[in-house]
Amino acid sequence: MKRRVFPWLVLCGVFAVFATFFPDRGLADEAKKDIPNTARIILVKAGKLMKDKEYAKAIALLVDFQVQGGRAGEAEGKKGCLHAEVHAALGTCYLLDNKFQQAAHAFDLALQKDPRHLSARLNLAKAAYELRDYPKAAECFTKAYEVAPEKNPEHLYFAAVACLLAKENKRSIALFEKILSAHSDKFRPEWRENLVHALLAAGENLRALPHIKELAETSGDAKQLQWQEILLQQYLQLDMENEALSLVDMLTVRSPTEPLWWRALVHIHLQHNRYQPALAALLVTGYLQPLSEQEMRLIADLYLQLGVPRQAAPVYESILKEKNNPQLLTNLIVALQQSGQTEQALAALEKFAHETISPELSMLKADLLYGLGRYKDAAHFYRKTAYSGVGKQRDRALQMAEYAKFQAGNERNIDYHLPRTAAF
Repeated sequence: MKRRVFPWLVLCGVFAVFATFFPDRGLADEAKKDIPNTARIILVKAGKLMKDKEYAKAIALLVDFQVQGGRAGEAEGKKGCLHAEVHAALGTCYLLDNKFQQAAHAFDLALQKDPRHLSARLNLAKAAYELRDYPKAAECFTKAYEVAPEKNPEHLYFAAVACLLAKENKRSIALFEKILSAHSDKFRPEWRENLVHALLAAGENLRALPHIKELAETSGDAKQLQWQEILLQQYLQLDMENEALSLVDMLTVRSPTEPLWWRALVHIHLQHNRYQPALAALLVTGYLQPLSEQEMRLIADLYLQLGVPRQAAPVYESILKEKNNPQLLTNLIVALQQSGQTEQALAALEKFAHETISPELSMLKADLLYGLGRYKDAAHFYRKTAYSGVGKQRDRALQMAEYAKFQAGNERNIDYHLPRTAAF
């Protein structure tokens, strides 16, 4: 009996992050005092242009200021043309203008001047992400977390996701676990989802289970079904049959109109040859949702396996009306025979079989005719089977032809013996 394979959802891709740049939330007092007045004036002008989205003009203004200041030699220190804030402002302009390579270079220069410049560090991470340099993005976010006066778990989260994108799964897991250890009260559901991605990608399925359970229990309606299914998938992959069965039993009670869980129940029972509960679950599925042809055939096979051929026969027949299949026809004949409907079995065979039937169906037809006492016709089909059969099938066909001959009273007009050479 062919078992139906339960379809599983696949985990979605990594959630998008770094949607925008990280604005400078204002300079510390010491940093403000450190900026020469000339540079401060240029930064104010550039800020206005950036506010008006005149990024090209702001870039030109800042680059010109740096070039002119560089010519002044010793006066550069007084003008502040190469101050960290000027590099950072230029990097921000490039970043907003989607010139990520130039932005990364400017932020690198800013950090050379001031390694504790937080917004430059974060925006360098953003530029690295856009350039698909995920390891560098992760490094920048991690460093930003370390140098920030107030520890922000988002920085560690962005670092963890960047590691996940870089396929550095173990490093990603370590960062997620650091957030859980230091900021458990701020650990968001979407962060847990990406932690699960990292754990599964690293082959740490058992460590992922508690997190999947929590998501399956606490996610909103839009995602809960998916996480429940992922949890079930993990139980089955880890050979945790009792947990899988317990989960599906609970879900069919909690959501009795969801066909997904009844199909899962069918799959679990079939894995362990528990045909009766599998059939019951499949019948419930059919009440909730139209069944596929494969599922309808499975219902008939289960009826036949459980010794209820009268229920199997009409299901096989309904499928055969839509799609001719020799194996289904054989099963239909067997079901009708077992239920004592030999005439109906012969009629079904003549209705659904092709003009040139296979040796197996030919033998089956001969058996039906023999059972109905039509020995002359039975002998004909036994002989026909023997022409095309091999091995045990040929031997049985010859033997049954002799029995049919005997039952028919040794009629002269039937040649029950095979010629030495014959073509069928």
